[in-house]
Amino acid sequence: MTKSTDSSSHGADGDARSRDPSEDRIRAEIAGTVLRIKIAVGDQVADGDVVAVLESMKMEIPVVAEVAGTVVSLYRAVLDDGD
Repeated sequence: MTKSTDSSSHGADGDARSRDPSEDRIRAEIAGTVLRIKIAVGDQVADGDVVAVLESMKMEIPVVAEVAGTVVSLYRAVLDDGD
């Protein structure tokens, strides 16, 4: 999943931060099967929002957005193996 970040992000000195586009991807911390995708392209997400739920070793693991932004694409579908 990728998203565009909120353009109001500023560094400590007040200047706009330059961001590496690869930082805008939400990645799961563990391999698993996608059980649910809770967002769609165009949705606004906030820092801490659950965007998907994976299953791994019979446990459900939430995938959480680390920054606010707008979803611009999705790379996995429900029941995809996340390897």
